[in-house]
Amino acid sequence: MKTRPLVCSTALLVWLAACTLLFAAAPLHPLLDEAERQRLEVVKAITPATIAVFDQRGEGGGSGVIVRADGLVVTNFHVVAPCGPFLYCGLPDGTVVPAVVLGVDPPGDL
Repeated sequence: MKTRPLVCSTALLVWLAACTLLFAAAPLHPLLDEAERQRLEVVKAITPATIAVFDQRGEGGGSGVIVRADGLVVTNFHVVAPCGPFLYCGLPDGTVVPAVVLGVDPPGDL
């Protein structure tokens, strides 16, 4: 009587191991592979222009994107609202620079 649960458990483990090997070896659909490749290219391309936004205490905030060579950043209202008019931006290279809010659009917040 004690061997039946052991046999069932062993059979279940073998079956699970076989399923894992079968599904792990199966490649993703080619369209999914291509979509993932394109997504990674976009992330790599925009990373140098992506910045962190936070308040003077180093708290809160979110992210933004540098849209001009002179350092103009676009972000959402909900990102800058808790920070007030003076905030900081963290650049991809680790540099932290002070920033000033030039304008907001609360109804247009995403």
